[in-house]
Amino acid sequence: MTAGSQVSPVTVTLSRPTLEQCQQVRVWRDHPSVARNLRTGPKTETEQTQFYHEVVCAPYREHVYHALLEGSTCIGLGGLTYLRRWPGREPELSLLIGPPFQRRGLGRLAVQALLAEAFEINMQAVIGESYLDGESWRFWAKLAAEGGWQTLKFGRSFFFRIERPDR
Repeated sequence: MTAGSQVSPVTVTLSRPTLEQCQQVRVWRDHPSVARNLRTGPKTETEQTQFYHEVVCAPYREHVYHALLEGSTCIGLGGLTYLRRWPGREPELSLLIGPPFQRRGLGRLAVQALLAEAFEINMQAVIGESYLDGESWRFWAKLAAEGGWQTLKFGRSFFFRIERPDR
């Protein structure tokens, strides 16, 4: 690095996902480091295309998904699901970071962006779940400890709840 040069901060931005990005996420979600953390099993290309058209692109969406971008590179898919869940206006946080992009701080940045969106659209809290038999729950537990989130381990799951900061 030369004198006077600056390192640009790494950011993760949210963008409407393309079908191509959703198909890349399908490949990542079948990777062993990711698959064991998911509620649903492997997806075929046809099933992912159906998910893209029926859920991601639905006009009156209960679920909002975003491509997670570092610069112009898609690093994963994240979103807020069950937006119409009442009475508490507490959607569930969904996050998948592709294996090539894990352990670089990008998941934390993606969570920050998704929480900012949730609270901007007046959600009162955001909830989430991670399975204890995978590795991702440690990521969530670390964020929860740092952020003072409510947590619960029950059965094979780690649950968390993040309240709107101004509550």
